[in-house]
Amino acid sequence: MNDEYFNFDGNKFPIKRAIALIDVGEHSEAFRVLSGTHSHMSPHTLGAVAAASSHPDIEKYQILDSAVVKARDLVGSDPRGARLELLSMLDTFGWA
Repeated sequence: MNDEYFNFDGNKFPIKRAIALIDVGEHSEAFRVLSGTHSHMSPHTLGAVAAASSHPDIEKYQILDSAVVKARDLVGSDPRGARLELLSMLDTFGWA
């Protein structure tokens, strides 16, 4: 498993990228970035993270994944709502 998944704070970069893409109207690209972020937090990946010495960030990953899925599902129909969901995650995890 790639070490990037064990560094929870590394997730802020695709979240910020998705926000920037939404801001410039690149909604399909934001959807792609969010889909990729979600796939990195798949049950298989989250299971590996959880198994890694009882990883302390597993709950954070689950919360973030839920927000990523919600934002991804909103980006086409409600980009503003998707953006607000992502901004909320930046604040929640101290990435703002």
